[in-house]
Amino acid sequence: MIVSSRICISALFAWVAFNGLARANCPPTEGVRITVEVSSVPVETVFDTSLDQLAQLAQASGRQVHMPLRAVYSSRILYGANIKTQVKRVPADGMCARARSIDVIISVEERKVHAARELRDKSCLLRAATNHALAHAQYQEASLAAARDLIASNLAARLREPLPAAVGATEAERALSRIVSAQIDADLANIDAEKTEAAGKIDSPEALASLEAACSTEQSKFVNERT
Repeated sequence: MIVSSRICISALFAWVAFNGLARANCPPTEGVRITVEVSSVPVETVFDTSLDQLAQLAQASGRQVHMPLRAVYSSRILYGANIKTQVKRVPADGMCARARSIDVIISVEERKVHAARELRDKSCLLRAATNHALAHAQYQEASLAAARDLIASNLAARLREPLPAAVGATEAERALSRIVSAQIDADLANIDAEKTEAAGKIDSPEALASLEAACSTEQSKFVNERT
């Protein structure tokens, strides 16, 4: 899965000093308004691969138990974070950027089920293969939607940690954006790892056996055509 980040910052500058601030540290940020939205484009089925290519993919990724692999799901997750900040001067040590609000938008794009071209005229096999791939797509969409509160909570917790002061206002904003980006990246990576573990249910031995045995009449004709 590819994760791409785009951080947009609009800043409100207030050139005031903190009293009693620890040297070279910014105070923790409390009470930041954080929202997280998740959207997903519809899933498209494309015939851009073959059974042989899917078999090679299964072998290369250690997914031999999925063979014969007839369709796979892929997607791309993008996110943006609109950060409204307040930048303050720290006595003798530089600048601190405090987040006032953060609006995170996560979008699941380029959602595709890549089906083998050989299935074009095999309606039963195609339906069985694409339905299985769509189960992975549905789980991804549901897991991201369910994680919105967790992402917001983790981001708020990260901002409550002390941050180092920066030499200037621009660098202070950049440092804040890097922290926000790193936290969102970490959460998305954890969700992806959990999705991989949860896929064990979708790809249970029983489910794969049922998939392999589906459409027996069509399968027998299919095997004869390929031999």
